[in-house]
Amino acid sequence: MENLTFVKRCAVCPDPVIYRGPALLSNATTFCDETCARIWDAITPGEWIDANELMPGGRFHDRPDIWAP
Repeated sequence: MENLTFVKRCAVCPDPVIYRGPALLSNATTFCDETCARIWDAITPGEWIDANELMPGGRFHDRPDIWAP
């Protein structure tokens, strides 16, 4: 897999971020620091989990930390 290095914009602020990684992930969200990453977590809705994944045989069945209060 080809690795790329280029400058992108932070997902939250206008600061530049150097992306170094595989070409497959070049469109990934990048952050300039930990503060911007936490702001992004606060303003985005998160990941939806299909209920089937919580049932026996699902990816998250043995992960009660995800679905237990």
